[in-house]
Amino acid sequence: MSLPTPKWYGHIDGNRVHLDRRPVFDNYLSSLNGKLIELVVRERRDERSTRQLRYFHGPVTKYFRDVICALLADGTGVTLEETKDNLKAHFLSKKTTCHITGKTIVTIPSLADLTKPEMSAFIDDCVMLSAQMGTVIPSPDDVSY
Repeated sequence: MSLPTPKWYGHIDGNRVHLDRRPVFDNYLSSLNGKLIELVVRERRDERSTRQLRYFHGPVTKYFRDVICALLADGTGVTLEETKDNLKAHFLSKKTTCHITGKTIVTIPSLADLTKPEMSAFIDDCVMLSAQMGTVIPSPDDVSY
């Protein structure tokens, strides 16, 4: 089993790269001496946080599942996974035209692809919809998850 490839962060000043943790980077480079490498440089994304994911997968999804089950009231129940999929489809789906067939297709991004602000907006949308349906989801500071 191979170890995960580390990511390095820094900034560009002119045409120079300034890395955070430069000595650690230099040490890592020395371990690759004589090998072919792949180098990718891109603008850093403000990725969603672990706290956001825990809050969504915990209280938001669980409270919302209870709202859906109460509305259905048929005893069949709804799984947490179905609840997550429905929330993502409702708030995150995008319609585009397939360039091959010309048909409209719907895409739903993975939560892993959302930036921190996008994830915040998605969670806010879920919380607001739940409140409109009569169930208040506690804020992240008011519940343990």
